[in-house]
Amino acid sequence: MTSGSWAADDPEQRASALAELEAALLAEEGNKQALAARADATCCVIEHLRGQATYRSQQAKRLSELARWLRAVLPLRPQW
Repeated sequence: MTSGSWAADDPEQRASALAELEAALLAEEGNKQALAARADATCCVIEHLRGQATYRSQQAKRLSELARWLRAVLPLRPQW
């Protein structure tokens, strides 16, 4: 008896095994699609966060420049 002869002997068992295999392959494909979707979403979030970081860094530079300018233009007065 060969390793594959059991499936040839029982068509119902063979059909059941093929159905299980197809279901497993479809589930695996679904897992791959879900993983790809999560990866895409993660990349989107990373890009958004990078954009925010760039914007905030630029804002911080502008505010620092403004503070330097204000210190140069306005004399510091002691507050009583």
